[in-house]
Amino acid sequence: MSKRGKYDDVFDAAKFKGEAIGGAIIEEPATEAGPPAEDVAARPEAPKPAESNPPALPHEPPARSPGRPKGKRSDDNYTQVCGYVPTETYKRVRKILRNLEPEQQFSDLMASLLSDWLANQTGE
Repeated sequence: MSKRGKYDDVFDAAKFKGEAIGGAIIEEPATEAGPPAEDVAARPEAPKPAESNPPALPHEPPARSPGRPKGKRSDDNYTQVCGYVPTETYKRVRKILRNLEPEQQFSDLMASLLSDWLANQTGE
């Protein structure tokens, strides 16, 4: 006789076979032997893998397309900085930058202005 656990008598599925409990019908507990023989015979056989397949070779991932160019955010030569500019000044500058051909970015303008300022300060 096997040892029974402390809570084994609380719910024994075999006692309630076929009854509805909490909206679920209790089915017969599954056995380790699997489904009955008649169920196995009714199932179609799975296709057998072809034996002529060559052994799997380690493959290289397909070559990636160039995709999107690297941006300033992921470029180690750039650092993000923050500063306060009057709103009206910023709006006017953005409007002019958008109308330039080719369109210039605000960060490029800031880099140019800071470089010019730095050159004036150091006498270069």
